[in-house]
Amino acid sequence: MGDSMKFRKYLSKLGPFNWTLYNLVAHPLSELVYLIGLGSDPAERVSNWIHDVTVPEHKPGSGRG
Repeated sequence: MGDSMKFRKYLSKLGPFNWTLYNLVAHPLSELVYLIGLGSDPAERVSNWIHDVTVPEHKPGSGRG
């Protein structure tokens, strides 16, 4: 199992706080990486990676995306 999957599983174990950590830390961090990189391709790839590996496990189709 990759590190990203381990992290997602860890976040999912935080109960009602799993999305809180994502929304308050990981999502803004991914946005800052994108902005600091001025939207360049490498910055977008890193930003998307941060975003994707920090989304807690959830049922497909639930939520907004």
